Amino acid sequence: MNAYVNNAHNEYAQWWLEGGVMGVLVMLLALAVLARALLGLLRMRAGSTARVCGIAAMTGIGVIALHSTVDYPLRTQALMAVFSVLCGIAVGAAGTVSAPRAQPARHA
Repeated sequence: MNAYVNNAHNEYAQWWLEGGVMGVLVMLLALAVLARALLGLLRMRAGSTARVCGIAAMTGIGVIALHSTVDYPLRTQALMAVFSVLCGIAVGAAGTVSAPRAQPARHA
């Protein structure tokens, strides 16, 4: 078989071509989850460990998302795994809520 299939050199266009409207909806759902996580991270106390780790993970996600506009990196298992781990770190860090400090018991 001498057929050669040339993929779109844009991850988003490739998802649209292969998945149609449902593929675009899945991408938008993932974008909404990540946007909500980013807002949660930005609302956290500056300098907290969870915020720093989450924003670092979001930076990595942004780099891969930017790379996806000119290539299809998420077709590579290694980058797919890194992207998944970064998403897990970002969403997990955004869900971290600082526990209130325990108040000492007052005796009457």
